[in-house]
Amino acid sequence: MSKARPGHFKVLYFASASSHTGKEHEELPAPLALDKLFAELDARYPGFQAKILDSCLVTVNLDYVDVPGEGGVTIQEADEVAIIPPAAPAILVTPASKEMFLSVLGNCEVASKCLELRQWDL
Repeated sequence: MSKARPGHFKVLYFASASSHTGKEHEELPAPLALDKLFAELDARYPGFQAKILDSCLVTVNLDYVDVPGEGGVTIQEADEVAIIPPAAPAILVTPASKEMFLSVLGNCEVASKCLELRQWDL
């Protein structure tokens, strides 16, 4: 995949994020504060915040970020942001599955928060 044009950064959309936007990726003007990104995407794609962003993982240059907790991060020119929704948001997941996910993800705090948003009781 090519790099973003000068003065821009690239946003990659996966799974339901791609379906909702109708795109696999796009470029946005840089710099942009990370905490402003969600509002920008929701303005472009109404409902995106509630349907996708509130339960997704986000990476900036392959590093997972905690969007509510990373208020000081600014996305710079040529950065790459990935919006990664849960793999299967509509399935029932058992507590054992949750523990397996957490162990695989190394108890990543961001992943834990996303997993906690799911209904774990059958």
